[in-house]
Amino acid sequence: MFVLYVIHDRTMPRSTLRTTAAVLRSILEIKDSKMAEVLGCSVSTINSVESGRLRLSAALARKIHYNSGISIGWLMDGDPTAPPVSADGREYTKAIFEEVQARKKYFATSQDFAVARIALGFFRDILAMLVNANRKRNYHLAAYRIGKAIAELRAEFGEAEGLDSWIKALAYVFPLPDGKRIEDVVEFEWQRILTPKSKPPLKKRWQR
Repeated sequence: MFVLYVIHDRTMPRSTLRTTAAVLRSILEIKDSKMAEVLGCSVSTINSVESGRLRLSAALARKIHYNSGISIGWLMDGDPTAPPVSADGREYTKAIFEEVQARKKYFATSQDFAVARIALGFFRDILAMLVNANRKRNYHLAAYRIGKAIAELRAEFGEAEGLDSWIKALAYVFPLPDGKRIEDVVEFEWQRILTPKSKPPLKKRWQR
């Protein structure tokens, strides 16, 4: 039990804290019972995760992220000596936790433009990997592994209705003004790209 008291002592240097979960609660300055109440789990679970006896699961990390505003990446990386950061990249403070608690019901979702921006970043990463793999004659293996990873994520998170084609995905990422359809724009561009350029007619040679 002595270890548990050391973990909760704010006077101890952060380097003595064994896990990112322990570091987080030291910043929040709340009791383990309050943390358990916020996360909807038992006090023993909190103590076990903070001491390192129990591995931080993805499900619990999501709850901590949602309820505190801490970066899920920082949590899951598991390095208690790394500077804690918020979900939006700021230095993490107790004030962020209080802000998230005040607007918690809105925190789990992001605005469409933010989702689209992240999706475009993933598109760039995937495209860059596939192009590089293709140049190194390893395209099919790369495509297989990326497809497998996407399938696993789809099984876990599901898919939004109405995004069942790449055209509709483009319409989500690049919303057009009223009266214009992304389908028409894409069809025009594809026709322009795929239609071979006509060559100028050969000049007839005059017969003498």
